[in-house]
Order: sequence, then C-alpha cells, then structure tokens
Amino acid sequence: MKKFLFNLLCFLFCSYSYSQVINFPDTNLKSKLLEQNFGGIAFLDANNNNEIEVSEALNWTYSLQLGYASISDLTGIEYFTNVDYLYVHNNNLVTVDLSSLVNLKFLKINDNSLISLDVSDLVNLESIQCYNNQLVSLDFSGLTNITVINSDNNQLSSLILSDNFELVHLNCENNLLTSLDASDSSNLLQIQCSSNNLTTLNIKNDSVEFIDFSDNSSLQYVCVDGAQLIEVEDQIAQYGYTNCYANSLCSFNQGEVFYTLSGNVKYDENNDGCSSVDIDYKDLMLTVLDGTNSGDLYSNSNGYYHFNVQAGNYSITPTVPNATYFNISPTTTSVAFQDMSSPYIQDFCITPAGSYPDLKISIETIDSDYDYTATYRINYSNQGTMTQSGFVNLDFDDNVIDFSSANPMVSEQNTNELIWEFIDLKPFETRSIEFILDFNVPTINNGDVLNFIGNISSDLTEITPNDNVFNLEHTFQCCLLDVPSFEFSDYFIQYPNPTNDFLNLKMKRQIHVESIIIFDILGQEVKKVSSNNEHIKIDVSNLKSGHYFIKILASQKEFFTRFIRK
Repeated sequence: MKKFLFNLLCFLFCSYSYSQVINFPDTNLKSKLLEQNFGGIAFLDANNNNEIEVSEALNWTYSLQLGYASISDLTGIEYFTNVDYLYVHNNNLVTVDLSSLVNLKFLKINDNSLISLDVSDLVNLESIQCYNNQLVSLDFSGLTNITVINSDNNQLSSLILSDNFELVHLNCENNLLTSLDASDSSNLLQIQCSSNNLTTLNIKNDSVEFIDFSDNSSLQYVCVDGAQLIEVEDQIAQYGYTNCYANSLCSFNQGEVFYTLSGNVKYDENNDGCSSVDIDYKDLMLTVLDGTNSGDLYSNSNGYYHFNVQAGNYSITPTVPNATYFNISPTTTSVAFQDMSSPYIQDFCITPAGSYPDLKISIETIDSDYDYTATYRINYSNQGTMTQSGFVNLDFDDNVIDFSSANPMVSEQNTNELIWEFIDLKPFETRSIEFILDFNVPTINNGDVLNFIGNISSDLTEITPNDNVFNLEHTFQCCLLDVPSFEFSDYFIQYPNPTNDFLNLKMKRQIHVESIIIFDILGQEVKKVSSNNEHIKIDVSNLKSGHYFIKILASQKEFFTRFIRK
C-alpha cells in the first residue's frame, strides 16, 4: 500500500511539473514567446491560454525568434531544452544562463549589453553571433562542432580556441586582444582580427585562406604556415608594421632581435655550374630547425628566399620533389646567430642526376554557377630534369557539351577533342589553360556525370606515365527550380547578393507574404521563414557557402529568386 501511494504521489508530482506554468519575470520575453509559431502550423502556446507550460517548452523543437523585443531577462528560457536555433539579438541583456540548452546549434545574441557569456555546455553549437556586446572573455574550448564565430565589437581581452576542428570563419575584430592562437583550428579558412592590441598572432594551421590583421600597431610576431609566409610578410609591409616579423617556427621571445637567413635557388640544367643565366627555382621548400621547433618556407617566383629568426642555432635543408632526379648543393647548412652579422646568405644549386622526362597534368572546375556554362582549368607541369615540348589533349562528350573559348587558344579542335601545343616547358615550371564549356539542354540532365580526360605527351618516353592522364568527373547541376525573375522583381527588391549574414527582401507593392522557403541546389528545403513585414530580413549566416533558391508564397502567387551565400 505504501509503495502504491508513493508511486501515485510521484506520478501526480511529475504530471503537475509537466503542466506547470513557467514564470517569466520579463513580460517582454513572455509576450514574444506567446507570438512564436512555425509557418502558421505549429504554435508555442499550443492550448492558447496565454501561458507557456513546461510541456509546451519541452515540445518546442523549432527556432525561437526573440530579437528586437526589449528583453532584459531570459529567466524561463532554461525549459526550452530542445530548441536548436535561438535568436535573442538586439535586446537589453546583460547576463544570460543558457547552460540547459544543450541542443542549441545556432545562437544569435548580438547587439545586447552582455558582459559575460558561458557556452561551455553548448556542445552542439555550430554558429554563434555575439558581436556588439561588452564581453571581456570567451572560451570555445571543446566545442568540436562550431563552424562560425562572430565576436567583433566587444571588449575581449581573452579568446580561447581549442579543439575547434570544424571552425571555418572567425571574426574578432575591434576588441582588446593582445594575443590570438588559432593553430588548433585545422579547417579555419577566414580570420578577421583587425583593430585589436595584438602583439602575437599564431595562424599556423594549414588551412587559412584569408586573414585581416590590420590596425594592430603593436604586433611583433606572426607564426604562419610556410606556404603563406610571403603573403603575410607582404601584408605586414602593407599595414606599415616596422617592428613585426613572421616565420613558421612558432617560437618568439619578446624583446629579442631578429636575424635573417636568405639566398637564391637555381637549377643548372646543363650541369655546368649555377650562374645568373640558369633557371630560377621557385617554390622550393626549405626546412628550418632550431633543435626544438621546425618551420618551412618557399622560394619566391625569382628563386629567392628569406627567413627571419631570433638568436640560436639553425639548420636549413632544401627538399625537392622527385629527389632521385636531382642533386642539391649544399644538402644542408647550419648557422649560429648570436652576434653574427645579418643577413646570413646561403645559395642552393640544383643539378640533374640523370635524364628524367616527367610531365604531369590535372583538371579542376573553377567556376560552375549551376547554369548552362562552366569554366575549367588544366594545370600541367614539368616534374623532370629536361625542358620539354609537346601537346595537351582534352577529351569530352561533344553530344552534350559545346566548346566556347579557351585561354590560351586551342591549337586544334576535333570532335570530342581539344588540343593545345606547348613549347619549352622548363623543369619545375607549371602552366595553366582555362576553358569554358556550354552544356546542351535538354540532352543533358541534372545529376548526369560528365567525364573529362586530359592527357599530356611529348616525344620523350615518360618515367611516370600514370600522371600523364587525368580523369575529372563533374556532376551536372542546373536550374533545379524555375526562376521567373521578372515577376519577382515586380514585387520585391533583394539585397545584398552575394551576402554573408543577412538577405533583405523589400516589397515594392503591397502583397501578403505567407511563407519564404529557401532551397539548396539539390532542391532540399534548408530554411523556412514566416513574415509579412514590408522589409523582410532573413538571417542566412548559418547556411553553408553556395548557391540557394528562394520560393515566396504570397497572395496565391509563387515568386522565385536566387542568391549566393559567401
């Protein structure tokens, strides 16, 4: 009997808790929550009693759109444990507790007055917009799913990145950071860290394609991948930093002077001694060791290299591809910088170790706008020891593809084949061919796989013939949705396009918008918005870069347009 009563009490207590009305001290928050619905189909206040019960909060699996509502207190938000998108931007928040929102993937909390933000429990977070606040520190350690961080225009003196392996975009400009280490973010492509107080910057992660570190006049040291060293040093000069050095060693002692290792690399094809008339060897990798740390660098287009280091003992070792083809002199060199004069100059001379004819070819797609045309690039190079002349051939299906143009122009055009002649391709030299093809519709369909076979040949017998042929498979995707833009433009203005964060739709004529649906290039729905404002602002920052289509349902009409997410 006691057990029965106990179980009954537990049941009643749980039932009461589940149906309990949530107390929201901030009436603006409650009012905004009562407005929440998904496309007019699902409503947060499911029983329409002007209250939010625990059960309703737990059952809500859609986004919460709480921006521009003068909210100053998020108490009560902790019950929405299944929400994955939270928009609380442009409010009056100073402190928040989001620790219970463990399923959150996207957080937009910019333009508040936040002084602190703890995201350590948000293990599923993929994107955060927390710019335009008063935050002094942020720690993203262990957030392995996060791809986008926009934390600019705060008061940050500490930004910790650790184990953020999926991070692609970081914006932390206009803060108070004195150091930034992004070396652990191996997929990071873009960094914007301008207008801080940086003295050191570590972006050695084998991935960064774009970085802006301007307006950091106190910057003294940048650690960067060897492949980007020349570019970063050019930026340092462009920004006017006179006491800033970069290398790939990631070793820096503040206050110590820098010395310079430099030299020139030549290829002596005739094996009669390197001289000024010999071939400049660009992109030769040299490895620098200081006994503990290692870094690499590459010779520039004129065969010159330089590398800035602080006091210590260093070795410099060049590494050439296909090492059995070549001899290098010297094979390595050592230098001790203490009181030695700078720069230390060491030239390297590369000579053939025999006759090795070795050509290589590859093909890549460089521009495909999911339309009826595409641009491709053929890259071909001389990996061997001998200057060569010959032909580059491209085979394709002329039934579904028409040749449009090429740079350089084709030497010969046949059915299913384009031919380019090349002359005097020197060892280590790479050349490119760009060409444009038009697709024949309707003989080609979405999803069709197009095969392009490239071949490079000369009169010499190849050492490695396998890389003389390259097969590119390109899946055709085009025009998955009909886009009658003339009708769209009669009713709407769209801007900006391309866009990073927001897409604006402004009505030119009064029309009742029922829903806005965004599709990816495969025709899959990725976002749905309900709004009937004259000016509709759509947050697309959580979408991946690429092409998207928009379908607008309004007043028994359908409108279509497209945009690009950068």
